[in-house]
Amino acid sequence: MVDLRQNAFNSISRVLAITRYDIEQRQLINEYGLNIHAENYFRDVFNFVYEYNFKNDNFESQNSACVDLIDESQKLAYQITTTRTKEKLENTFKALKKEKYKNYTIKIFYLLDKSKPNTETIEEFKKDYNVDLNDCLLNYTDLINKINDLETNKLIELDN
Repeated sequence: MVDLRQNAFNSISRVLAITRYDIEQRQLINEYGLNIHAENYFRDVFNFVYEYNFKNDNFESQNSACVDLIDESQKLAYQITTTRTKEKLENTFKALKKEKYKNYTIKIFYLLDKSKPNTETIEEFKKDYNVDLNDCLLNYTDLINKINDLETNKLIELDN
């Protein structure tokens, strides 16, 4: 059973790594189609791994600038992005001021490297949006750690 777990984890890790680098390579030639497919791919992965009930908000309003995935039952919204600018952070967290996202928690999942805001920006977002950016910014490392923590049967099911 240990070898099945290891094989499943290795397979999942490989898919995530290849996806990450495929997105990065395509962006070098300004091709962003994989980014759009990644929203639904990660919707499904997050729903399975975290037991969320995400729906893609872009089906209601095409390419929402604020959020991509919404779990209405948990009042949770995710932005799926490769953009690491402060402006992107501001555009995303402005959603908290909209009635539609009142009482929501917003997180940003980076398809590539996670944004690393400076102390001043972290304090600004605490003050302006009452969020701790350290808890809101996620990427593959956060996801793979959560996947590694899955029960063996669930890990194997995810791999399948």
